[in-house]
Order: sequence, then C-alpha cells, then structure tokens
Amino acid sequence: MAVDNVSPISGSTFTSDHRIIALCGPEGVGKTYLASRSGRRVVSFADPLRDIVSVMTGIPTTDLRDGDVKRIPLRNLAVFSSNDERTIRDLLIATGGFMRSFNDDYFITTTMDILDGDGFYIIDDLRFDREAAVLRECFGDDVIIIRVASDEGDVYAEGMTYKDRYTTNGIDYDEAWINRHDAHSGM
Repeated sequence: MAVDNVSPISGSTFTSDHRIIALCGPEGVGKTYLASRSGRRVVSFADPLRDIVSVMTGIPTTDLRDGDVKRIPLRNLAVFSSNDERTIRDLLIATGGFMRSFNDDYFITTTMDILDGDGFYIIDDLRFDREAAVLRECFGDDVIIIRVASDEGDVYAEGMTYKDRYTTNGIDYDEAWINRHDAHSGM
C-alpha cells in the first residue's frame, strides 16, 4: 500500500515485504501520521511511557501521540505549578529518562514482547541506536529502518558525508523518505 504525499528518495513503499518497518526522524515530520496510514499494526517504543504520563496528567494515552497535545505547557494542568513553562513533551522525555535510569532496556523489552508474534508491524518512534541494534539483532533482514524527513535539506544537509546521510542519532537507516504531508494542517 503506497502512502499519499510521500516521496521516497530510494523508491520503496509500504508494500515492503519486511515484517518490521521502523521510522526514525525529527519531531513533527509525520512519522505517526505515516504509520497510521500504512495498514500495519502501529507499535511505539514510547507506548508504556504514554501510559505512565497519562496516569500522571489525566490525558488519554491516545492523545499523547498528538504533537499539538505534546506542546501544551504543564502550567495548563492542575497537577503542576501555574508558572511551569515546560511542556507535556518535556514531561514525556524526563519520565522516559527516569525509567531508563533504572532499566536502560525497559522500553525495548516491552516493545519486543509485542513484536514477538507473526504480524507485520510499523514502529513510529525509533529514536535510539540501541533500539535499532536490538531490532536488527532479533529480526535481521525482516526489519527496514526508514528515516522520515520534511524536505531534502533535512536528509541531505550541506557538508554531510555519504555515511552521515544514512545515520541519524547514531541510527543507521536503510532508506530516507520525504513526507510532503503537513501533519499540523491535516493537508
């Protein structure tokens, strides 16, 4: 199934035979949007994190996937200080760091338990090289890592070496796709 408004740099589509597609890339480029349109079961390393923050804030877990919700200042929530300028995204990041301080592989282990079945999955939030390494170790050629960008400049920044073009946050990715969908406007 091809996804609308995506220009794959290397010509691939979501019709991939890979059992696992993992999307990486900067905030706001539409990884979750693309995943939701893929026809595959969407899995996130951050799902357990969203469950925890949902309990802390009262915000439904599904809403914590929304970039606009993640930009809400904590001061808007009754449980936080009225002068707190940090956002829900900041709370997600801090809570994730806290959880990893006790068990660096907590989110990986939880996600791998979900992927242990026979289905076809798409991960919408690959962020760390350790996550990528475990996916490749467990699934080998059945996993493809795709970097999603909003434009060619995001993928091919001036002065990058060939190797740099296929690495983000230490993650070696197989392909880069340009998402022409504006996730914020719904266009």
